[in-house]
Amino acid sequence: MNHSSRAYGIVLILIIAILLFTACSDDTAQTESVQENALRLVSELNAGNYENAYREFQYERTMKFSLGAGAFKDLWTDLTDEYGQPREILSSTVNTVGKDTTVSVIVQHEKAQVIVNVIYNSNNRISGLEYGIVEEDVDWEQTGENDPSLAPNETLLSVGTDQFPLKAMLSIPLEGTKPYPLVILVPGSGPNDMDETVGVCTPFKDIAEQLNKNGIAVLRFNSRAYEYLDEIGKNIANFTPYEEIIEDAVAVYHDAKTLYDIDPDRIYIAGHSIGGYFIPRIAEYTPDAAGYILLAANAYHMEDLIYQQYRYLVHMDGKVKFAEKFVLARYQNMTKRVKNLKEGDDVNPRKLYGVYPNYWLYANKYNVLETVKKIDLPVLFLQGTRDYQVSIDNFKLWKQTMEGKDNAQFIQYDNLNHLFMYGETPSTPDEYQTKKNVDTKVTDDIARWIKEQ
Repeated sequence: MNHSSRAYGIVLILIIAILLFTACSDDTAQTESVQENALRLVSELNAGNYENAYREFQYERTMKFSLGAGAFKDLWTDLTDEYGQPREILSSTVNTVGKDTTVSVIVQHEKAQVIVNVIYNSNNRISGLEYGIVEEDVDWEQTGENDPSLAPNETLLSVGTDQFPLKAMLSIPLEGTKPYPLVILVPGSGPNDMDETVGVCTPFKDIAEQLNKNGIAVLRFNSRAYEYLDEIGKNIANFTPYEEIIEDAVAVYHDAKTLYDIDPDRIYIAGHSIGGYFIPRIAEYTPDAAGYILLAANAYHMEDLIYQQYRYLVHMDGKVKFAEKFVLARYQNMTKRVKNLKEGDDVNPRKLYGVYPNYWLYANKYNVLETVKKIDLPVLFLQGTRDYQVSIDNFKLWKQTMEGKDNAQFIQYDNLNHLFMYGETPSTPDEYQTKKNVDTKVTDDIARWIKEQ
């Protein structure tokens, strides 16, 4: 484990991930390069010409309906509200991974430099859009006691496997008795930074700060997909949940046992969302851990989760449009296709929620409910009732599965969402754009549970 590394300075906010289906198409041949096309699109958006941006560009079938000029306006209004008006386009670069090509356009706004990624499929149709800020490089080799970006109780580390070392943050209590118990925070799927940033919310940072006040150290780390997205893309067809979540969590655990001021016999592994879903598998590789914590972890299979989340979102306004019904039916078909996958099946990822067969095949072999019953160490399950991404039904299924096992404890929280943040209205993706913090009831309960072990 190295205690020095180097950060890169691009934080991306995914605007379009799983997109809707549309029967609309435009088969007009595209004569300009994708770079020229992307620059023209960004120019139209920066100028507020949202109708032109919608009508005059070729989009993938799964994307055009989901956008619309109104969606562009909403997205770019949020962007300019946060970073000010665009002043000029500074540069653009082209990167191709597999069949997809990404054009990255750097735009100088009033308050920051913004990167806009326009993603093209193999037919040079726009299939995705991302934006984020370009941050200054931080040289971690120079961080230490005099680094103003670090709190006095924080230490930057490099953890994980030799092939994919990950940047991490160890934070220890300012008061208390050494050696400290430690909680390792395992994020869910996709590119997650060590704070598990969602919009403007930073749940893992909140948990670390709150547990530190309760005398408990915390280790959190960037996910492999966050740090090595390009490398993963080169072999994406063979990428599975083992490489995405499990392997790194196990490696970080073994690194943590060597940390100064940390009690190696009191290391707990906490997984959030899909990170929690794979905690039972992680437990098989870490039998000498002190215990496990599942934070808003799904008990249902991931393909079912995707369908449930979309169904919730389309029913939010009380009426389901014809196009939304069509998408629901399409998602049902994809869910069935995932469940029926067999070794050797060559299925286009676009028919599998955009994910390659090997990923789903690994997940299909994982019986989470049978695996969790094999855990004999202390296990804590936490769930918010206002969570739409992992519904309360998942929590009930965990509870039912662990019935009769005295090593499991369950706590649910009224009015808390998927990030364990308070609200009184039904949860929506938009609430992550308002800064909130993890409710201290959650971390108080974690601290109490750890001290009881």
